[in-house]
Amino acid sequence: MPTGTIGQCIRWARETDESCIFITDSGDNPTGGGVGDLPVCLDHLVVADVPDVVIAGIADAPATQAAYAAGEGANLELVIGGTLTPSASQAVRLHARVRYLDHNSFPRGRQAVLQSGGVTIIVTEKRRPFHYLADFEHLGIELQRQKIIVVKMGYLVPDLKQVASHTFMAL
Repeated sequence: MPTGTIGQCIRWARETDESCIFITDSGDNPTGGGVGDLPVCLDHLVVADVPDVVIAGIADAPATQAAYAAGEGANLELVIGGTLTPSASQAVRLHARVRYLDHNSFPRGRQAVLQSGGVTIIVTEKRRPFHYLADFEHLGIELQRQKIIVVKMGYLVPDLKQVASHTFMAL
């Protein structure tokens, strides 16, 4: 799998004609010792105004709770990320629409799907990986319709690898 900075991986993915390109955020992998709340990739995607991208997921209980309080379809200003590691992370401020609230999320904890421009952001109350197609389908996200999917893991697990047209690892 080609490796590079977050900026390089985003550029490579945008230069590719195919869709369903995965970028793995290996530095914030919750199954490999990462906290899962760093919004570094999110910040890069928002600044670069990347369309048709999903980032899964950012562990942020306050943002998730705010989405549930606002309700589906609501628009709100949010600060996302860095709630578990405020000294190691710069939170991202953005305007988002609450696209979907997962009301059947036990034992995963509550999850919300937010939309900010072309970026779909999954925020969760608890740290968790998104390893399987079912993790996305459960939230109403069809990966094959997305240009870029960012997941917080090292290498892709077989379930996701089978649908990926390309993969890049952000170091």
